[in-house]
Amino acid sequence: MEPTQPLSPKSKPRVVVRFARWAITLSVVGLVVWFAGGTVRDGWHQLSQTDLKIQWQWVALSALLYLVGLAPMACYWWIALRTLGETPTPSDVLRGYYLGHLGKYVPGKALVVVLRTGALVRAGCNMRQVAISVFLETLTFMAGGGMLAALLLAITGHGPTLYVWLSLGLAVMVGIPITPPVARWLATKVVKQRSSDQSESTVSLQAINWRLTCAGLVCSVIAWSIIGVSLWSAARAVDPTLGWPWQELPLWIEAVALPVVAGFLSLIPGGLMVRDGLQVELLKSVFAPEVAEGVALVVVALWRLVSVASEGAICVILEATRLYRTPRGPS
Repeated sequence: MEPTQPLSPKSKPRVVVRFARWAITLSVVGLVVWFAGGTVRDGWHQLSQTDLKIQWQWVALSALLYLVGLAPMACYWWIALRTLGETPTPSDVLRGYYLGHLGKYVPGKALVVVLRTGALVRAGCNMRQVAISVFLETLTFMAGGGMLAALLLAITGHGPTLYVWLSLGLAVMVGIPITPPVARWLATKVVKQRSSDQSESTVSLQAINWRLTCAGLVCSVIAWSIIGVSLWSAARAVDPTLGWPWQELPLWIEAVALPVVAGFLSLIPGGLMVRDGLQVELLKSVFAPEVAEGVALVVVALWRLVSVASEGAICVILEATRLYRTPRGPS
């Protein structure tokens, strides 16, 4: 039996770096599982206390529609990355995008940027450019949701007038940073911090223009519309007497856009309490008055459970696919 060879001086730093990477990865996964798991537990606890019969085929459709609804913003993120000079594959973008959604359940939501940036840096992208694109995508998604909610609430009259001004105010708060002049100025500040390729990066930032902003807002409107139908499907799982989604489509869109944007700015993990409270208030008008609040609470809890579970499931599937396709070295 040959004696074990000691580690060479050159290999020791590599082992330390590899160990540090694994430790950071496991810590991040642990945080996500802990906080997202708490959201799932709360939602399941609320559902277990109701006598309503849930039709699970509509729950499955809600989960599918939710994931499809997020896809337009993944497409916009890919467009933003290409605009900034990065060339990740669509599969890398999808995996990083859905993975980042799990970070919103951790306090502060900074983990969204960490997860998405880490996923694409591993795929060969520039860290600063990826971080800039994440902020562009996230704020564009929220700004589009706020503007769409304000417009629909003003037209339909659902909810108090305060909701219109709240939606508009939220849209302005997250919309100003994505206007091209402001976005370029903020991005330049990021690039100037210890950037070795400052001139090249600054040139790529000039591509942040109104065409890119408008493309993001169009993707945002499509995304919120599909996600609104996802909420309707969750409600249909609880109340089979509901009509088809197009009969009250503006309300379903309002009930996802305003609460989610408000929850995002609250910095509370997953926007809990803020998002749930607004959703219940907007959804009460859909159900019979004598049971409206109770049914709305169940629908909100169910949809929260659907969103977390579907995000977790798609991340597992995409990561398993990546590991399966990754070539292995000789044994």
